[in-house]
Amino acid sequence: MSEEQHTEDNGWDEYKKLVLSEIQTSGENYKELYVLIDKNYKETISIKFQVLEMIGTVREEIAALKVKASIWGICGGIGAIIVALGIFVAQQALAAPH
Repeated sequence: MSEEQHTEDNGWDEYKKLVLSEIQTSGENYKELYVLIDKNYKETISIKFQVLEMIGTVREEIAALKVKASIWGICGGIGAIIVALGIFVAQQALAAPH
């Protein structure tokens, strides 16, 4: 009987070692994959915050440009009014009897 048991278990012992080795390798691969996913997630979050910060900066710059454009528009309008008043005054001065 011990001879039968020895022949039956002979193939299983080697296969058992192979199966255990593959399970261990799979576990190590899972751990490596988890670390890689965690690292990529943290990098993605970091990039997201950088992008949000850049968007905030761009918004501030756009607001500043709007203010500058308004000021230049007002200056242009005032300049046009001054030129128009100058022309009007010159015409009135030339039209007045001497």
